[in-house]
This record gives sequence, structure tokens and C-alpha cells, in this order.
Amino acid sequence: MNTIYKYTLELIDEQAVKMPEGAVILCAQIQNGVLCLWARVWSESPLESRIFFIIGTGGPFPESNRPPKYIGTVQAGVFVWHIFEKV
Repeated sequence: MNTIYKYTLELIDEQAVKMPEGAVILCAQIQNGVLCLWARVWSESPLESRIFFIIGTGGPFPESNRPPKYIGTVQAGVFVWHIFEKV
């Protein structure tokens, strides 16, 4: 079934999130104080791990030959985080 799933993210530099293959990331936002990611998924698809980076403003950017894909920026009080996906 084609639907929208929500995934919670930890506030760590890099993490793997299991989601159905081919999931399309829609946005990242803070919901009730928790960093969340929404994606359109095909729920019958097999799961795959996708790698996400969370970088605070002024923080170091991960070095790579392939730049990560920008997902979005979220704000919580004085904190601003930028979410990227490894491609």
C-alpha cells in the first residue's frame, strides 16, 4: 500500500533508518519536541537501511566524495539542525 510513515530521529551525527525500498522523503520537523522524518512508502516493499546525518549550525560537515542530499532544516529554541541523507 502507498502510504505515509513517520520515523523518529535521534539527535546524533549519523544514523541508519530502516524503511521500505524506494521511500520518498517528504520533510523533517520537530513534533512534540522530537525530531521526525516523514516519507511516502510502499509498505509491501522490502526494508532497506538509509543513512541520515544531523548537523548543527556551525558543526563539521561529513567529508565525502559524494555530497549528501539535503532533506531540511529544523529549529527548536536556540538550536538549528540540518538533515542530510547519504547518497
